[in-house]
Amino acid sequence: MKRRDNKSVKMITSILAVVCIIFTVTNYVIISRINQNGHDSKGRQERELEVQSDLNGHLRDDNIENDNIEIKASDCNDVQQASISVSSTENKKIYNWGFKKLKNSQPEVIGEIVEVLKTYGGCYIGDISRKVMYLTFDLGYENGYTAKILDELKAENIKATFFLTGHYFNTNKDLIRRIIEEGHELGNHTVHHPNLAKIESSEKIKEEIMNLHNSVKSEFGVEMKSFRPPAGTFSEKSLNITKECGYRTVFWSAAYLDWDVNKQNGTDFAYEKITSQFHNGALFLLHAVSKDNANSLRRVIQTSKEQGYQFDLARNI
Repeated sequence: MKRRDNKSVKMITSILAVVCIIFTVTNYVIISRINQNGHDSKGRQERELEVQSDLNGHLRDDNIENDNIEIKASDCNDVQQASISVSSTENKKIYNWGFKKLKNSQPEVIGEIVEVLKTYGGCYIGDISRKVMYLTFDLGYENGYTAKILDELKAENIKATFFLTGHYFNTNKDLIRRIIEEGHELGNHTVHHPNLAKIESSEKIKEEIMNLHNSVKSEFGVEMKSFRPPAGTFSEKSLNITKECGYRTVFWSAAYLDWDVNKQNGTDFAYEKITSQFHNGALFLLHAVSKDNANSLRRVIQTSKEQGYQFDLARNI
């Protein structure tokens, strides 16, 4: 009898041991998956943030209000994220410019956004039937590299378009004067760099555009014709007002994350990022605050010439 009891105890003990092992292994797998999912989620969020900031060279606050429905382009490393948000309270669409990059080819753009842009005479690419490209630089503030950029453009006999803000106008008149004297184009990037699509007052949108326009005209005798919406964000209302102010809205078909002065990755990196986006009609968005852009620009231009490209101003698109 005792032998049977001993066998039963041993059997029960063995079963419990196996159950404990299975329980331990299962918990380990579950915890590993949770940790991995958390890591993947964090990585995905970081990639999304990088994609959004890569879109237009400004780290944007693109959080959509609770009353908005957002439709985004696919999420991948080669997408400069585009989106269309619909405000249920105002019943209007807010567009964020973006596209999917294709190596040395025209980018893929959401069709609806392109059609809206065309309706109001805007552009994002030049003549795709010939080897012409357009260099444009956004001037939000001076970081010490605009003079070098102008030196390189002058050395290679290339003209570019410079979109300036009210801050840049107020603090860098000598550089602006040089831009004009050397035959480059000045473009309007608003006084305060606001999100025009979220400004309800038509008059305030006009002030952001025309106050800078009038200041530049008064100071330099130049009437700007090309306009770039801050953060690449717009609505049909803002496009229409821009057109009524005598401007053409100019977006871009090539760009990379160059605006962050703390994340400059070297001349070779900038050269590769820019030249890999060469295509007929390419309209480049670059930032003059970038050391890498300034140091790689001459090599970029020389490579483009070797490939048979010419350059033109945004106003001539």
